[in-house]
Amino acid sequence: MALPATKHQAGFSLISLIIGAAIFSVVLAATLKLYASGMTASGNSAQSNVEDHLTQLSRFLTYALNRGGGGVTDDDRNRGIQLCSLVGNSGGWHCQSYQDSAQNMCLVLPIVKDPSTNPSTEVQGFRLVDQTLYQKQVSAPSGWSNFNVQQFCESDSDWLALHESRDFKIERLRLCKFNSETSNQVLGDYLNNCPSILTPNPASTNSTWIVTLDVAMNGGATRFSRPFVTRLYNWPVVGSL
Repeated sequence: MALPATKHQAGFSLISLIIGAAIFSVVLAATLKLYASGMTASGNSAQSNVEDHLTQLSRFLTYALNRGGGGVTDDDRNRGIQLCSLVGNSGGWHCQSYQDSAQNMCLVLPIVKDPSTNPSTEVQGFRLVDQTLYQKQVSAPSGWSNFNVQQFCESDSDWLALHESRDFKIERLRLCKFNSETSNQVLGDYLNNCPSILTPNPASTNSTWIVTLDVAMNGGATRFSRPFVTRLYNWPVVGSL
């Protein structure tokens, strides 16, 4: 009697499985290495994007500071630039006398428009609250000397965020004053030696500022400082509320 034909089972032999597993391991290792490399490149790219954003931000601040501090009248010029430290929370901020170490703060600059034809005062404000920098711009029809800076800083309306907090946070905005005639001061250790920008002495010593943005990203895992130097051409008085 004839034996039934033997059926061949579909599948892989033990040798084939061993070879396949070895190839898979090599491919997996290469894939993980490529993934890790991509993650590093992505992190470097993210910081590069933040640096680009900070460059644009510093240019914007520099432009406003260069023009700030002037006024249409002597009273306007005598009032100069105003600052305050902000205390409170998102439910309400309150201006107090400016402290150099303050994290939340407001900087308000009067800027003269069309000085040779029809001069008027524009108010440019920068406010750092909860590690986000904001900007607001309004006109001062009654003149800078009569402008309510405290109300301007404390009001939560019309402030425009200059960056996304999910991309990076500005933990502190530091403002240091230097006499531009003594360049060794500017080149010194400005992070520890940061002369106050307030004006108990002649306004001319406020001609050069170093502005430093202390930045955090990646949930605080990466921190660095971004300084830039700017010249204030109006030689302004700088005062605190």
